[in-house]
Amino acid sequence: MFKNLNLLKQDTVQKSWTIDSFNFNYNGYKYIVLVKLFSRGTDDSIQEMPKYASVKLEFLRYDDFSNSLSVFANSYKIDWNVKQFREFFGIQYGPNLGDIVQQFNNHFAKFIPTFVIQGKSTFEKLAMVYGLDGGNSKDPLRCYCYAVKRNPKGEKRSIYNDNKTKILREPLYNRLKSDDSLSFVYSMNESDEKNDSEIILNWTTNNKRKTT
Repeated sequence: MFKNLNLLKQDTVQKSWTIDSFNFNYNGYKYIVLVKLFSRGTDDSIQEMPKYASVKLEFLRYDDFSNSLSVFANSYKIDWNVKQFREFFGIQYGPNLGDIVQQFNNHFAKFIPTFVIQGKSTFEKLAMVYGLDGGNSKDPLRCYCYAVKRNPKGEKRSIYNDNKTKILREPLYNRLKSDDSLSFVYSMNESDEKNDSEIILNWTTNNKRKTT
């Protein structure tokens, strides 16, 4: 039923992403669906998903990212908690609830893309950043990159910082990604944001000062 999930996962892995998103409409409401290839722990580690699961899906209400529902899924089924499913999507309890779940699944399957869609809106990108840490911190509000910094010796860029920058500043990320000892620095203030050339020039200048 959800065969597109496997195709999307394959393309996501091939493009070295750990998260993707697509839009979904149901019952007059708009959602952003996050497709995660991992479940993140509070210590920034990657945790194993259940053996049966192929991906983790997170449904975010378009008007309120904190209103969300997370479930594991594979190409055959979505592991719904029926009570949570009904409450989140505003479905009345009734004897035909099983039929409604099936109808929902059929409807949802039509929205799942087979590949990572490029050119995502700013809103989708912010949703993806929000989903990277499960909305557990204020860091997603820091979305304006203004610098790069060298991590302490032996420390690599975090998975969160890596993926966040790949989402928000992909051209900059592609220019600096090979050096995983660098982290990208963000601000909550739009006025602090700098373009790629400014960030790289400032980094190069500061780095030269430290080595001379």
